[in-house]
Amino acid sequence: MLKWWYYPGDGRVRRLSVAQQKRAFTRGVRIAVEGRNNCRLGRIAVRQVLLGHTWRAPGVISSGACGLADGRNVRGWMRFTSGETILGLTCKWFRRGKVVEGDVALNAGGVTWTTSSRRCRGNTYDAVGVAAHENLHHMGLAHVDGSAHRNLTMFPAIGACEFHWRTLGLGDFLGLKRYYGAR
Repeated sequence: MLKWWYYPGDGRVRRLSVAQQKRAFTRGVRIAVEGRNNCRLGRIAVRQVLLGHTWRAPGVISSGACGLADGRNVRGWMRFTSGETILGLTCKWFRRGKVVEGDVALNAGGVTWTTSSRRCRGNTYDAVGVAAHENLHHMGLAHVDGSAHRNLTMFPAIGACEFHWRTLGLGDFLGLKRYYGAR
């Protein structure tokens, strides 16, 4: 079971209300743990529970590196200071070869976000899809190589106003199924 906390940051995320910010994470986590797909492959055998809000930021340093574990799986918004535009970042901590914690941060500064394809304009990114992608990292999936895998959720890049990361492709689903089994 994935137990996680939500960190709202300072609440200032370009083009998203406070409610949309939280909903992006709750929907993204649900997509990842259920293995939501359009291939009629079923669902993944993982449950999740949102434990509430926390004022402890994800264990991600603003430079884009991983900090220290604090014993909580935190999902939330942070401002990154690196020169490149990072959409999101996942940090994982291990003990004896097993993941004991995973934190996810989406970039609250320098990126324009949306949660609706109807409101997508210009250089705007899907917060739900990016949250799903980052949660899949916590669950053990890595990026896939090659342009033939461009539509998989675990492809390492997504364009502005693209929403296909909201549903897992066959490779994404099979990777999760290998780790967790199907329901």
